[in-house]
Amino acid sequence: MAVSSVDSSKFPGTTTNDATVGDIAWTTPDNVQAEEGVNFATVAIESDGNVDSHYLKATNFGFTIPAEGIITDISLRVKKKVSAGSGVRDNSIKLVIGGVIHDAAEVADGGTNWPTTLGNTTYGGRLSNWQLIDIAPAVVNASDFGVV
Repeated sequence: MAVSSVDSSKFPGTTTNDATVGDIAWTTPDNVQAEEGVNFATVAIESDGNVDSHYLKATNFGFTIPAEGIITDISLRVKKKVSAGSGVRDNSIKLVIGGVIHDAAEVADGGTNWPTTLGNTTYGGRLSNWQLIDIAPAVVNASDFGVV
């Protein structure tokens, strides 16, 4: 028996503002397609709270996991910050499978405020696997697989 691991960090090839939920649109969603550290996707949330942004949808990661592979971990790393104030929190972070947002695949940490300095947050991971079992390589390799 051979065992191998694929640790692949990829940026999405397609990013959009998805108005399925929320009140406020993301601007410049294409800025998350590469890590340059200067330009970001942004959303203007008022500090008085009680509003949600639209989804920021990222798909088309270009994975090439072999068909015989077994997926045991899906992790999402997000670089995020608020420009001022506090009280901005994750409301929803879900997988997109076959172009459909899956409610069962929720990993948001709604209890933690976003930092005021730029930092990485990791969602999902080996223990979570987004509450889904047996995600086939073909699903993850598809251009309509992603996150919101």
